[in-house]
Amino acid sequence: MKSKWTLLGSIVAVLLLALAVGPGQAQGPQPPTESVQPQGGAGIQDALPGTAFTYQGQLKSGGNPVNGNCDFQFSLWDASAGGTQIGSTQTKTGVSVTNGLFTIPDLDFGSGAFQGDARWLEIAVRCPAGSGSYTTLSPRQALTATPYALYSKVVPWSGLSGVPAGFADGVDNDTTYTAGTGLTLAGNQFSITTTYQLPQSCTNGQIPQWNGTAWTCTSASAGDITGVTAGTGLTGGGESGPVTLTVDFAGTGSANTVARSDHNHDTTYWKLTGNAGTNPGTNFLGTTDNQALEFRVNNARALRLEPNADSPNIIGGYSGNSVTAGVYGATIGGGGSDGYTNVVTDSFSTVGGGRANIAGKWGATIAGGMENKAPGESSTIGGGNGNTASAYVATVSGGGSNIAGAEGTTVGGGMNNNSSGGQATIGGGAYNTASGYATTIGGGFNNTASGYVATIGGGAGNLITATAAYGTIGGGQSNTASGSNATIGGGSSNTANAWYATVGGGWSNTASGYAAVVPGGVKNTAEGNYSFAAGYRAKANHPGAFVWADSTDADFASTANNQFAVRATGGVSFTTGSNTDFLVNGNTVWHAGNDGSGSGLDADTVDGYHASAFASASLLGSSWVRENNTSQDTLFSMSTSGWAVLDDGDNDSDHTLIITTTNWTVEYTLWYGSTVVHGEASSGSPATITFPHYQGFQLILARHERIASLVCNENDGYVACVYQKSHP
Repeated sequence: MKSKWTLLGSIVAVLLLALAVGPGQAQGPQPPTESVQPQGGAGIQDALPGTAFTYQGQLKSGGNPVNGNCDFQFSLWDASAGGTQIGSTQTKTGVSVTNGLFTIPDLDFGSGAFQGDARWLEIAVRCPAGSGSYTTLSPRQALTATPYALYSKVVPWSGLSGVPAGFADGVDNDTTYTAGTGLTLAGNQFSITTTYQLPQSCTNGQIPQWNGTAWTCTSASAGDITGVTAGTGLTGGGESGPVTLTVDFAGTGSANTVARSDHNHDTTYWKLTGNAGTNPGTNFLGTTDNQALEFRVNNARALRLEPNADSPNIIGGYSGNSVTAGVYGATIGGGGSDGYTNVVTDSFSTVGGGRANIAGKWGATIAGGMENKAPGESSTIGGGNGNTASAYVATVSGGGSNIAGAEGTTVGGGMNNNSSGGQATIGGGAYNTASGYATTIGGGFNNTASGYVATIGGGAGNLITATAAYGTIGGGQSNTASGSNATIGGGSSNTANAWYATVGGGWSNTASGYAAVVPGGVKNTAEGNYSFAAGYRAKANHPGAFVWADSTDADFASTANNQFAVRATGGVSFTTGSNTDFLVNGNTVWHAGNDGSGSGLDADTVDGYHASAFASASLLGSSWVRENNTSQDTLFSMSTSGWAVLDDGDNDSDHTLIITTTNWTVEYTLWYGSTVVHGEASSGSPATITFPHYQGFQLILARHERIASLVCNENDGYVACVYQKSHP
């Protein structure tokens, strides 16, 4: 988001009224030996103020005063918007701004800029100095006249102070003038005396000459030189007419002076072919005063050495690269370009190269790259583009738009990573955030580690919250660890939100109990403390429960604490070395101690009922049936051509009995409560009987010699029936 810039400014105007009157000067006759004499003259010299003025302002960014060094551009206009620019744009670089305040002492738009018409000042700024492009501030600043400067144009004598006596009426009638040498004074008019006036009648070829009493016109006579001879080191000369002597220079240089005989280039200057016999203590390239030394190529500065008593500054590369005033021991190795200068703003900081880099705190280093900023003390940026190391000994090795924002933080590379927790580390990747103390993100995309000493190895969209101290996510996608010491190995959309909870992998698993474990699988939940859930849709909801569920698409949940529950619809197989290897309650599984009613492991029970509770199938001729009466149908067959269905699949409050036959007529009698229903079902015309739930009912099906009997009891939502078929 761009900052909103605000500037309040004022012009400090200094009005200078000065009138310097030079005294009249006249020269009298010179000694007769001088053949040409100067004329006398008189003049008045006005001392005028310059056209520069001082501008003072306060600069704010986002409502806050700016501190640092900024570059300004000032331009003068004849309108508050649009209009025509007056004069040229004035650029002031490296201006010190303290608490928003700055001063420009020398704005100068030329003598024709202010002719009494309204003017507006447009200001553009970029902070820090040398960074990016200028931002034009709006609106333009109207320039108003200084009140007393306007008044000075029409001030009367009576409005002036310190006026000499006699000037109050505006007339100089008290000053006394005296004619000096060569002048005469008649009334209020000076004149040059005759003896000091050069003759005005001299013609071409004549010169004025003093004859002892007056100036006369005399013809110029020829001299007595008969010839000019060129001596050693000269050429030219002649015996008549204009002659010229020229120095006979040796070599191909451009020098136009002659050296003395003791002039020795070998011992005074550095030779282009090298020097020998030098003494580093006395022979050197450089300055002996407190002035900077610059080296140029193609007349452009390529290296600048700035003196300082503590340590000199070395500024290489583009001529606009700079070190802030008062800074020492700073180094800019090179790089930079117009509008993208490299800048060092604190002592012993370094920019190795690149462009638009700013090393802004004591001992900060930027090796290269573009638009990197190291405002943290002793911070380091190896390179890349748009990286920031803003805290003490923070490091960004490279990449783009990475931030190392807390003490000792590190970003190895990648892009848009933010290491903001103390001693936190991001190895690489993109859009990762390490905001907890000593947290680590190895890489990946959009991962966040906020817990104390938390670790994310990689992956995408993984989160360790601030509540998960020492939490770990190895990788995967969209996993969340929010309990202290919680661990997620990988997978996707997994959650470990309790202390020491663990999810090994898989998808959509949750370990929410203390030290609970989900090794993997899909949609498993270990909710109880120390619980374990694995497979598909296993729910260990009780402390210490162990639940394993097969691929059946339905939840399989524990029902008691410390329960071992397994859903294996394909059967259970245990293979051991011998029968004694598989024990229950200390006994082998089929040990006599595990048999019999009440043992809890009785193999003869069916649905919790011992076999003695049912009639023998051999006596009834059929089998016993027990079904849930609200969710499942029960089929009773008299033969392949006749059967009855107890239809409870509709989940309503009634039983529905459907009697069907394919080849003959079947008679039926149904008893429930005190009601008796009798009828028949024929081929193609089944009988349907609906009756309410009761504690019991009985059905008799009959066809000739075949009879089927169904006796049912209801209890706790279940229907238990004994079914018998008989033949004559």
